[in-house]
Amino acid sequence: MRLYLFGYYLLRPAPGILRICGLLLALLSWSPAARAANYYWVGNGGTWTDMSHWASTSGGTGSAYANVPKNTDNVYFDANSFTAANQRVTIVGTVTCNNLTWSGNVRQATFLQGASGVLELNGDLHYTATMATAPAIGVPHRLLAATTGAVVDMQGVPFATSLLFDNASGGWTFTSAFAGAAGSVVNISAARLVSFGSTTLTMSTLSTYTGSTT
Repeated sequence: MRLYLFGYYLLRPAPGILRICGLLLALLSWSPAARAANYYWVGNGGTWTDMSHWASTSGGTGSAYANVPKNTDNVYFDANSFTAANQRVTIVGTVTCNNLTWSGNVRQATFLQGASGVLELNGDLHYTATMATAPAIGVPHRLLAATTGAVVDMQGVPFATSLLFDNASGGWTFTSAFAGAAGSVVNISAARLVSFGSTTLTMSTLSTYTGSTT
């Protein structure tokens, strides 16, 4: 049996060498997707960066993670996130995740922009009609999906800031009504495809870029 490791021919591979090779192969095959986690918001309102609000299951115990969500992690807000009405989740600086999903009865909760708050999403966006109608969402969204097939599901929740499509390889489809309040801007800076379908769009400004598309 011949075995090569980093270009070197090993004449008599010992069992230990074989185990090392197996470990190296396992590490090389460990993709970022394998490190993705599901983050569930708990404990009513607060700041996105407060780790006491992040659980690993719906309604679970906070402080389940050492760090805030990464761009490969999925984030969930649901009926177990808020026990009181009209709660606010404040976003300070740029935060990120893969898919963002609000579902169930969230008791009129919504996002609130803190200092320089921006939300970056690498996957799908799902809001729920049980979110607050006032104030409108005021945190700019930057959509960065790298493939086609991403979903923008606004559920008619009032939106009063920038919705930026910003990946030339990405493709998005609106699947529910977009209710742009005063100050809303839909900016297609770079995208392979943005499909509005038969959804109802209400907005202050629509900005697009000029270039080749497919």
